[in-house]
Amino acid sequence: MPFASTDIIKTIGNLGADVESTALNPHLQVAEIELRSAITDSVYDSKLADDTTADYKQLQLSEANLALSYAIHSLNNKTQGNGFVGATGFDQSRQELLHRSEIERMSEHYKDVAERLYRKFVPVTSNSSFKLSAV
Repeated sequence: MPFASTDIIKTIGNLGADVESTALNPHLQVAEIELRSAITDSVYDSKLADDTTADYKQLQLSEANLALSYAIHSLNNKTQGNGFVGATGFDQSRQELLHRSEIERMSEHYKDVAERLYRKFVPVTSNSSFKLSAV
């Protein structure tokens, strides 16, 4: 069971009701795997055990931001039965997808937020290459 939920991801990303939870679930699963890898399974499970703590809330937000950093790429795709399209509609109703560089910047933003939130939970070992950057 992950910390985050699809509802939290929708709230953070301001996604609206049109985005189905089923479209976010695979990204949430990947975020859980990555977060577990970063902070270790034992830390993940111990913090998950009590949903009333500040640590739980912090990891919940971290996992949701991480999931959103992955989901944003697939949310910028439109399909119309026979493949992907770059724009829909005409004149004022025309909608275009965001440029790849804009998506990359947004994805990096959400990933950076996630990493800042889970940073304090990463175990520091003598072999660790994890280094805190100056803020």
